[in-house]
Amino acid sequence: MMRSFVAQDGGEVEAREAMVRVPIVDRRSSQAPEVPRVVEPGVGMNEDAVGGTSSQPPEPPAPPAPAEPGPADGRTAALAAERDEWRDRCLRATAELENVRRVAQQRVEAEVFRRERERMERWLELGDALDRARGAAAGAPPEWSRGLEEVARLFEDLMRRAGAVRFEPGETFDPQWHEAVSAVPQSEKPDGAIVAVVRAGWKLGERLLRPAGVAVARRSSS
Repeated sequence: MMRSFVAQDGGEVEAREAMVRVPIVDRRSSQAPEVPRVVEPGVGMNEDAVGGTSSQPPEPPAPPAPAEPGPADGRTAALAAERDEWRDRCLRATAELENVRRVAQQRVEAEVFRRERERMERWLELGDALDRARGAAAGAPPEWSRGLEEVARLFEDLMRRAGAVRFEPGETFDPQWHEAVSAVPQSEKPDGAIVAVVRAGWKLGERLLRPAGVAVARRSSS
């Protein structure tokens, strides 16, 4: 912008006025107010409030690629197969040995029982003779009866120490424990019922030493 001035000597002086722009400052506030940021729903909700970083965990690293089998792996597999084969052989051998031991034990027990039975069967003949003598001494003097009872008691103790005992035959015939030596016509009892004991039965432990000889009932046809 150009302006003209009149000098004292009447000359006109031409002067250039420089235009200076002065900023207008609001003294009421030295800082501009902060505008709050509006967060839209669903936008930026996964960011940390302080650091501004994501709260999701980082992705795990990719697994390494499987190594190609080498000679060492083949050798390990062969050794494992050989180990399993020998283990199966040991198990089979152990089972066979256990069966052999069990069969041998059964044979030994059977042989021991056979010998004990043969030995005691000779003693049972003495017991049968004592039973017949006791039955025939019903009318004998009391001294004879007491003597026979004492001998019979000693015989029972001897057999008991050897593991053999008498057993009661019961009333029902059982072919495992009884031997029918006679049949008696009977109308009051059913067929096969035990009527009388002819010969005592003996057990050796839990095994049968000798079956009891019994007379069984037989229903008459009339």
